[in-house]
Amino acid sequence: MGTRPGTIRFNDSNLLMLRQIVRRAFPADSAAFDDQVLQLHKAVAGEGGDALEAARRLHRGLDAVVARLKVRAFDDADLRAILAGLVEDGLAGRYGDYAGAEQAAMAMASVTGFLAKRGALADVRGANAALDRVFEAVKDDEKYRAERFQSALAGFKTIVAR
Repeated sequence: MGTRPGTIRFNDSNLLMLRQIVRRAFPADSAAFDDQVLQLHKAVAGEGGDALEAARRLHRGLDAVVARLKVRAFDDADLRAILAGLVEDGLAGRYGDYAGAEQAAMAMASVTGFLAKRGALADVRGANAALDRVFEAVKDDEKYRAERFQSALAGFKTIVAR
């Protein structure tokens, strides 16, 4: 995310779902949140700033987001937007590494399952089959290929967009 190839990279795969939630729930704060993550990436990679201070800033930002999320309900439209954001980021190549793709797949499965339980998913069987293909693309970190993952995402998108 925003750093040169070959630099040390902070593994932020656990933030992928939260990034989508912030985009949906607090759109005015989305750019600042993304910037906090980017600044930590840059600091870890030695491209400016103190890594510990950047981590502290992100931690404070995360604490504020969590506090606000405690009182925020999510409806079906929110969940669909979060799912669409995860898919779109993947199709745009933002999960080029295995860890990010794997976390994104798990996040998509979680949101899809929740939509299915709410009765808000038209084709649960089709969505699960498409998710199986997404998970097949991240089954083995040694064999992970971003283009296979993106192909599986494209198929998943056609099912859940219905």
